[in-house]
Amino acid sequence: MKFIQCPHLGNRPITEFDFGGVLEPEPEVLEIPPGRWAFEQDSRPMTRREWWFHRSSKQWFLVERNTKTNETKLISET
Repeated sequence: MKFIQCPHLGNRPITEFDFGGVLEPEPEVLEIPPGRWAFEQDSRPMTRREWWFHRSSKQWFLVERNTKTNETKLISET
């Protein structure tokens, strides 16, 4: 099972969270239709910033997540 480091409750199963999306600005000039850009993102292993919502604590937070190792680092809480 995968885990995410919740800023309020520590290491928790990913099933307690909802994925809020990647924090990535839309390019000023798109070479493909916007729908394709939104849904056909690069899936190579990388580090990216993502929004996550913890259902129990009702808190949104921003993490930097390595998509290969699934390691997360807290960036910001709301």
